Amino acid sequence: MLFKRLTLIVAGCLVFGPAAAEDIYPDFEAEYVLRSKGLEVAHIKRSVERLNNGDYRYLSRSETVGVVSLFRDDKIIEESRWKNTADGFQPIYYRYDHSGRKKNRQVNIEFDWNNNTVHMQVNENTWQTELEPLTLDKLLYQLAIMRDLSAGRDSINYKVADGGKIKDYAFEILGEETVETPYGSFKTVKVERHRNDTERETVFWCAVELGYLPIKIVHTEPDGLQTTTLLTSYKMHETGLRKTRALSD
Repeated sequence: MLFKRLTLIVAGCLVFGPAAAEDIYPDFEAEYVLRSKGLEVAHIKRSVERLNNGDYRYLSRSETVGVVSLFRDDKIIEESRWKNTADGFQPIYYRYDHSGRKKNRQVNIEFDWNNNTVHMQVNENTWQTELEPLTLDKLLYQLAIMRDLSAGRDSINYKVADGGKIKDYAFEILGEETVETPYGSFKTVKVERHRNDTERETVFWCAVELGYLPIKIVHTEPDGLQTTTLLTSYKMHETGLRKTRALSD
């Protein structure tokens, strides 16, 4: 149960990428460590790349490590494919695959913009609902946060296809802080997600220098369980070359 809760936290919090929707996105990779109760419990690798057809793909892989991996060999793969349009991000397809548990969980979401419908499947259950304008998936809203932080907006709200519904995601900007991570020290913008129907709390710090990449995320469950996610590496690929921020910078 612990890793299930922790990986859901990671999926809902980690955000990174370019700063504006009209940008041509560079290929990049970012890695994080997830800690709870003083232990490393998971590693996360995420990447954004532009495909040959001009679409984009955001891929996330998470797996247990350390003591937790002795009891559970959980793996989570998330993928989002989208187009970059004049209106911003337009999702095409989203999938979530959680394996290594007694009952695996698979989610597939297809966005039909021609007919303004979204088709969702969670294991054997399926839904179809109206596709509201500017609806995002559970990975793309994270890139939208970075775009809006870059634009200096102080109110961040999105429509997100989540759990068979179109849900409202709301965030509040709390200010600026300098944060230390295994990858170095960064000036950040502190952001909190608001949830009206739960006592869960999620706060994350987005590094200005890295295009508002979140470098630290702290999530607190209603029962008090707290997890911390920290950036450990970041690589940007441009014209076949890798650019990596040195730890000593």
